Amino acid sequence: MTKREQVLVADGFEPVKNAAKFLGISRSRVYELIAGGVLTHARLGGRLVVSRSALREYAAGLLEIGPVA
Repeated sequence: MTKREQVLVADGFEPVKNAAKFLGISRSRVYELIAGGVLTHARLGGRLVVSRSALREYAAGLLEIGPVA
């Protein structure tokens, strides 16, 4: 297991519903991001779960830092 994989597993996972809520997007969009390889995920039983670290990394990539008015 790589160092990154160890971090992702140690940080835990969220179900797709929670991932969508955290990101403020639809569940179907989360599934699209998973299918596109954007969000790291795992399959637990019959359901997909998303790495909490991957969620934070993705959200950080969406931030736009601009001048403060």
